[in-house]
Amino acid sequence: MSVSQIVKSWKDPAYRRSLSQGQLQKIPGHPAATNELDKEVMDGNPQAFTAMGSAICSPCPPRHCF
Repeated sequence: MSVSQIVKSWKDPAYRRSLSQGQLQKIPGHPAATNELDKEVMDGNPQAFTAMGSAICSPCPPRHCF
């Protein structure tokens, strides 16, 4: 399968439905869907759960939270 066919299979549901089982098995996972953060990483990162746009944060640059 060419790179353009792989990308098309990620983006176009109709094209993906037209592929055979063998072709579907050859398609690698979408790179955006394979990135997951471990709980250990999230627990060690205080910025991971910053609530931008909350009542105490300014959503516009410069972003200040009080």
